Amino acid sequence: MLLLHPDLVAGSSVRHRTDSVIHIGMIDVDNEAGMITLPVRVNMVHGVIEYLLCTPFGKVHECFLVTSVSPVELQTALILLNCEPANEAFPPDQSFTNPHAYLENDTLDSFKVYLEFQHKDKLKRKRVEQYFIDPSSREKYKHFTWFFKGLQWDKNRQMIAGNQVNLISTYFDSYSVLCLNSELMLDDTLIAVSAGKFSKGMTANLILKKRK
Repeated sequence: MLLLHPDLVAGSSVRHRTDSVIHIGMIDVDNEAGMITLPVRVNMVHGVIEYLLCTPFGKVHECFLVTSVSPVELQTALILLNCEPANEAFPPDQSFTNPHAYLENDTLDSFKVYLEFQHKDKLKRKRVEQYFIDPSSREKYKHFTWFFKGLQWDKNRQMIAGNQVNLISTYFDSYSVLCLNSELMLDDTLIAVSAGKFSKGMTANLILKKRK
């Protein structure tokens, strides 16, 4: 059974904008389009990364994008999109220690991820992997998907969801909300960002499009 975080349910953070669009803090959840949109800023334009997205309190020294959206808000948005966190399907000890358990499961809710930004008065939308390269060969990677891993719970069934928790990881992180759906997540040296056309601090939207 999927539960929304009580801090959000009890407050005014969740509201309907239209019949199909729900607004959570700064996130738009479009159930009809199967899509989540949230604001981000470019944090790194070059260098090896372990995270696609974190908060300003997370591991910004190895993260492509930053956002003020909290881990709980992102997880709640994904649940409102009728997605199920993969952690619910595995015993806690397995999800912490065996990333292969995720890779071997083709039933997980997964997403295509896009970066939407203004360029010369035009709105552009590109897959985020377009800005990833192999640090050794400098070759670009093909497109990936990203699976909804879900936040962890401690032994007292309290959600581990402080702002230091990173939101979307390229390297396997037991505590992140989403993770790269590729064996590349098993090695923290295999993905670098190469986004020289961007400037640090540039604003954009990150779009998570649910795969059917």
